[in-house]
This record gives sequence, structure tokens and C-alpha cells, in this order.
Amino acid sequence: MVIIMIHKKIIRSPFFYVGDKYKLMPQLKQLMPKKIEQYIEPFVGGGSSFLNAKGTSYMLNDIDFYVVELHKQIGGYAGREEELFEKLYDMIDFYGLSCSYRGICVPDEMKKKYVKTYYSKYNKEAYTRMRKDFNAQKKDFLMLYLLLIYGFNHMIRFNGKGEFNLPVGNVDFNSNVYQALHNYLEFVGQHKIEFFNMDYISFLEKVHKGMATNL
Repeated sequence: MVIIMIHKKIIRSPFFYVGDKYKLMPQLKQLMPKKIEQYIEPFVGGGSSFLNAKGTSYMLNDIDFYVVELHKQIGGYAGREEELFEKLYDMIDFYGLSCSYRGICVPDEMKKKYVKTYYSKYNKEAYTRMRKDFNAQKKDFLMLYLLLIYGFNHMIRFNGKGEFNLPVGNVDFNSNVYQALHNYLEFVGQHKIEFFNMDYISFLEKVHKGMATNL
């Protein structure tokens, strides 16, 4: 078994959303075992828990295909961080979205006019066009990631027709997003991680069979 040291630093997932476990992690980490060899999670979601559990290897599952694919696609850029940011920035510039991390900000006049909602006012048209383009194919997961970042409460939501239908949020690509992506890619690049897209019962049965085979 590998001895795990509990660090004060909490890693924030780049898939943060209202209701994730990030703010609870200081308390949750105190409840985690200090010895972890294989970390198993049937409901990975945004990933705050596994990012703060220092295991040797990780088996991570979620029934939501888009959640799992986002982890795989973004995590696939581990070791190629600059390439990921370049692609994201190109897409942001193509649609004309604000990007406060890079100094592409909302004009002061709009900030004064819409004091609490200026990001949503500025980005609404560009966000709507990007959402329409994503729904035409539903294959560009970097585009889906930006829809999550610029969308209301950073949620992932699809309607009955399978279309991503979240409205624009009052946020943009800021320093928190950049740092979360950087930390995520660093973590993923240093650990053995497998993602699964199954219902939790089938996933746990698979894990149990695998463990029994290794006995």
C-alpha cells in the first residue's frame, strides 16, 4: 500500500459547477484513508474527490457520457498543455468571447450599464452561436468545455432532443479556469487513471471481478 500524505493545498477541478465538492474537500480529505493503493469512484462527476486523493492508480466512472468524455479529452492534453490552451484561445477569439485571463475584457461602458450581468450581456450572442455549432455535430469536446465555462453555473445540460441547451452565464475564461486546467493536467500526467462510462452497479461488479481475478 502507498502511504498518502494529506496536503493543505486543494486541487480544483476544471469542470467546476455549482454544487461540486471543492469547498468541502478540506473536511473530506481528513476523512480519507491515509493508505490508498487503488482509488475507485463510481460517481466521478467533476472530479474534485479523486484530484485530492493521492492514490497509486484510479478507476473513475460516471454514467454521463459527456462528463466522462470531457475528462478523457481534456486529460489527453497532459504533457501538451500549451497546445490545449492555444486551441481554446483560438476558439474563444473565433467566436468573439471575452477572456479576462488574457485581458480581453468587457468594455467599461457595458460594465457601468450592466453592473452585475455584463459578462452575460457581452457574451450572449457569441455563446449562442457556439452552442448552435456544437449541437450541429456534438463531437467537439473542447467546444463543449467552453460552453461549460461560459454557461450558467458551469452546468452540463441537454434537452429531450439531445441538444445542449444551457443559457449563457455571467462568467468567462479567467485565472481560476486557467489554474484549474493547469493543475488538472499536471495531476493526470503524473498518475495512472482509467475512466469508465457505465451505470454504477455494472462498474462496481467489474471492479469486484477484476480484484477477484488478481487474488
